[in-house]
Amino acid sequence: MTGRSGAWRTRLALSRLWVRHTYRFHWAHKPLCDRFRHEVIRVGGVAVCRSCTMVYAGLATAVVACLVFHGALEPVAPWLLLGLGGGTVAGSLPWWYKRWPRSVRDLLRFSLGLTIALCGYLLVSGHLLAGLAGIAVLGGFWKMYKALRGTRKARACDGCPDFEEIGICPGYREQAEQVRRYEVAATELLLSRGLVPPLPRAKEARLTAVER
Repeated sequence: MTGRSGAWRTRLALSRLWVRHTYRFHWAHKPLCDRFRHEVIRVGGVAVCRSCTMVYAGLATAVVACLVFHGALEPVAPWLLLGLGGGTVAGSLPWWYKRWPRSVRDLLRFSLGLTIALCGYLLVSGHLLAGLAGIAVLGGFWKMYKALRGTRKARACDGCPDFEEIGICPGYREQAEQVRRYEVAATELLLSRGLVPPLPRAKEARLTAVER
C-alpha cells in the first residue's frame, strides 16, 4: 500500500482503533475512581463528564426553546441574558464553584449551556451588541477559569490514600490498559501493511550520531 491514498487509509484505520479502545472513557474528563464517582455519569458502560453533559443538555434545551418560542423570546432575550448569564457566571466563579452541592453545580452547568445558546440566538435575531457582549463576558470568564483551574486540579487528589502508591492510579488503570491494547493493535496493523512508525527526530538524530 503506497501513495497518499494508502497513507490516509492507514490513518483512518489507526483512528478507528483508537476510538474502539478509548470511547468508554474518552469523554469522562475525570479519573474513574471512587473519589470522582459523582463527577462522572455512566451511560451504557460509557463514562461521560457530568458537567459537560449538563452544558450540552442546556444547549439543546435552549435551541428548542428559541425555535418554538421565537416570537415571545425575541423582545426579552437581552434581559434574559443579563439575568441568566450574570447569575451563571457569578455562581461559577472558581473560588466557590466546587463548594456547591453537586445538584447546584449541575444547575449552573445547565444554565451555562442555556447562556451560550442565548448568545447565539441574540446574534442571529439582530441583537448584535447584546450577543457580542455576552460572548465577550463568557470568553473572559473561561480564560480566568482556565487559568485558575490548573492550580485547583493539581490538588484534586490531595489526601487520597492511593496517591503515594507506586504504580498506576486506580482512576487511570482502565485507560492505561486500553491504551496498551491500542498500541499492540496499532503495531500489528502497521507491521501487516509493511509500514514502520517514523522515529522521533531527536531519537533519529542520536542514532545518526552514533552511526557516525
